[in-house]
Amino acid sequence: MVTQAIIDVLKPKTFNVIFSTEPKTYKKAVKDLGWLTAMQNEYNVLLVNKTWILTPLPNGATII
Repeated sequence: MVTQAIIDVLKPKTFNVIFSTEPKTYKKAVKDLGWLTAMQNEYNVLLVNKTWILTPLPNGATII
């Protein structure tokens, strides 16, 4: 008797690998449609879930 487990063990495994580099700056990220879309989607989800509020930067503070 041949079981599904035995059949799966003998199947060759295939993997799809996509090599990409992460942009080092925001300016580079917004030039890439994939990164721009991902950033916009993430922002929209934060707003929809009401887990994040955009606020003005306080005087004397710096962005890290």
